[in-house]
Amino acid sequence: MLKKLLLVAAAIGLTCAAASSKVIKSPAYDFRKHGIWKVSAVEQTKDATRVTFKAKYKPKWWIRVDTSEVFIHLPETGEVVKPLSYDCDFKFNDKFVMPESGEHEFTLTYPPLPKGVKKIDTGSGWAVYGIDLSGKKKKSPKAVKPTPYHPIKTIFASDSITVSGRIDGYDPRCGINVMELDIKDIALGKHIPVAIPVNPDGTFKRHFYLPMAQLTDFKIQGYEKYFPVYLEPENNLEILIDYDRMIEQSATDDPIYPAITFGGSMGTVNEEIIGCHVSLPSISHTLRNVSPAEAKQRILHRSDSVMAVIDEYAAQKNISPKSAQILHNYALADRTEDLLSYAGFESGSILPQEFYTDFLKEVLTADSTILASKSYFLLNRLAFCDALPESRTDVNVNVMRRLLDASREAGVEFNEEEQKQFNKVANFESPDSIQDSTQQDFFLTMMLLQQALQRADKMDYLTEIYSTLPPVASNKKETNRQFIQRITGSEELPALWQFAVTARNGRYNLQYLVNDMDSVHGITNQYLIDHITEAAQPKPGARKLPDTPAGMLMQRFIEPYRGKYLLVDFWDIFCGPCRAGIEGTQEMRELHRGNPGFAILFICSEKGSPLEKYNAYVEKHLKGENILRLPEEQIIMMRELFEFNGIPRYILFNPDGDVVDSDFSQHGFWNLLKDKGIINELTEGFDYY
Repeated sequence: MLKKLLLVAAAIGLTCAAASSKVIKSPAYDFRKHGIWKVSAVEQTKDATRVTFKAKYKPKWWIRVDTSEVFIHLPETGEVVKPLSYDCDFKFNDKFVMPESGEHEFTLTYPPLPKGVKKIDTGSGWAVYGIDLSGKKKKSPKAVKPTPYHPIKTIFASDSITVSGRIDGYDPRCGINVMELDIKDIALGKHIPVAIPVNPDGTFKRHFYLPMAQLTDFKIQGYEKYFPVYLEPENNLEILIDYDRMIEQSATDDPIYPAITFGGSMGTVNEEIIGCHVSLPSISHTLRNVSPAEAKQRILHRSDSVMAVIDEYAAQKNISPKSAQILHNYALADRTEDLLSYAGFESGSILPQEFYTDFLKEVLTADSTILASKSYFLLNRLAFCDALPESRTDVNVNVMRRLLDASREAGVEFNEEEQKQFNKVANFESPDSIQDSTQQDFFLTMMLLQQALQRADKMDYLTEIYSTLPPVASNKKETNRQFIQRITGSEELPALWQFAVTARNGRYNLQYLVNDMDSVHGITNQYLIDHITEAAQPKPGARKLPDTPAGMLMQRFIEPYRGKYLLVDFWDIFCGPCRAGIEGTQEMRELHRGNPGFAILFICSEKGSPLEKYNAYVEKHLKGENILRLPEEQIIMMRELFEFNGIPRYILFNPDGDVVDSDFSQHGFWNLLKDKGIINELTEGFDYY
C-alpha cells in the first residue's frame, strides 16, 4: 500500500512539474518581415520565459545582435518586456561571424509572462509578429495544381492570358503591394510592364493581352526578387509563393525558386522550367583584355556546361520536349548575346566574319521558338553586329551624308560638336579607309543627328527623310540578306533575322520598312508583317484616358490642371538625363511661372528618389513646382498605362485632359506653347532633353 502511495505521489509531482513548464517547439507566428531571425522555441515556467532565437545567414558572413532589439512586446497590452539574462556565445552590438552551417541559436531569459498572454512580438528590427504561445501549428498552404494545357499552333499567336495566385504567409506589413511582369512585343521592340496588384489577403489576379508566347520575368516588388515564367496566349498560370521560404532564401542570397509552385494550364511547363537551376551570368565584360579566340572559347565552354546541365536534368526528370526546348533556347540565345556583346563592346576591334559564322548559323537555323526566349538584347546585338556586310561598306556613310544634307535643307542648325562629327563623315575619302570605324561613326552621327532634330522639333522629319531616300548602291559583293542566306544555306530568311531587321530599321522609319518589306528586307513572317503595318499607320488624334485603375488614377493626378496644356515629366533622382532636362528648363519655367495656359507635373518614385536626396534636389531645382512622389506600385501602373520602361518620359495632355502624345519632348512642349501664343518667348541658350 505504501509503495502505491509513493508511486501516485511521484506521478502527481511529475504532472505538476510538467504543468509548470511549457515548451513550444517552432511556434507558429502571424508574420515575420526578415528571413534571418526566427523563434525556434519558447519555454514558460512560473519563474521565467525562455525564448530561443535562430539566426540563419550566409556562412562566414557577420551579423550584429543589437541590444535594442532583444525586448519582447505584448501586443494586447503594449507592454515591453526586457530580458533578465543572456545565454549566448557572442557580445551584443559586436560583429558575430556565422559558422559554416550558416545557422546559430541563442537563448534569452525574460520574466514570466502575465497570465492570459496568447501572443508575443519581437522588436521591429527582428520583426517576428504574433508568436503563438498556444502550441497550435501553422496550417500548410493549399496547393495549386496544374490543369490541362491548351496547345497553341505557333508562338506568334496573340490573345489574352490570366495570371493569378497568392502569397502564403502574406501580411501587408511585408511591403509587397504589386507584382510586375515584363511583357515583350518584339515586333515593335517594346517592353511593356504589367502591374499585378496584391490584395490585403495576399491574393492577386490579372487578365491581360499577350502579344506572343514568351519566357519572361515575374518580379516581386518590395523584395526586388524575380523568377522566370513561361506564358502562352489562351492559357492561364497560377502561382503560389511561400513567403517564409522566400525571405529565408533571400537572406542567404539563394535562388527563391524553391518557394514557388505553379498551377493552371501553364503549371506543368513552368514547374519543369523552374526546376532546372542553371545560372547564366554574362561573362563578356570580363574578357576585355583576352584575345578573340580565347574569349570565344571561354564563352562556348560556359555555354556547353550549361547545356550539359540542362540535358542531364531533362533526362533525369523526364520533362516534356516543350520545356526542354525552352531551356535550350534560353541558353542558346544567352550564348549568342554574350558572343555578340564581346565582339561589339569588349574586343576593341572589328573582328573578321569568320569569328561569327559558326555560332550565327546555329542560332539563325534554330527553331523559331527561340524568339520566345528571355534574352533582352539578342535582336539588337544581332541587328547591329559587325559581321553584317552592310556594317562594313559605304552604304551607311552615304545614308548619313544624305540625312545630313536633307536636315540642313530643312533648316536644322548644328552645334560645334555635331558639326565636327558631320564634317568627319563628309570628308571620308573612300569606304575602304573607314571600314574599321564605320559602325562607331554611324552610331555617333545618328545620335548627334537625332539630338539636333529633337532640338529643332523635327524628329518626325527623320522618318520622312528615310522614306524619300532613293536606294543606295553598294560597291560590295554581298548584302546583309545575301550574307544570312549564305551562312544558313536557305533562300528563306529565318524568323530570328526578320525580327532583327525590324529591330535595326523599324524605330524611326516604319513606313520605309513597310514599303520594301519583302523585296528588300525579305520579311515574310505574317505576324511581323501585320504588326509593322499596323504600327506604321498614322497616329490617331488625342485619346481619352481609359477607365482602368491606372487610367482613373492618372485622371485624378491631372484633374487640377484641366483647361491647360499639361506636360507630365516622369523622372527620378538617379537619372542623369532627367536631371539635365529639369535643370536645363529651370530658367524657362521661372520666366513663365504663373502662366494660366499651361502646367508641368513632375512625377517620380519613392524607390528611385530617396526622401533626403529628393528634398534637397527639389529645394534647389523644383521649388514651387507641381510634384508627385509615388509608391512603386503606382509608378508601375503609370509605366504600363503609357507603355514605357525608361525615363525621362514626357506625356502631353490637352486642356480637355486627353492624351495628345505619350512620348513627347521638352522642346516640343515649349515650341507648342509659343506657336499657340501661350508664351511669347523662349529663354536665350535654352537647354532641354
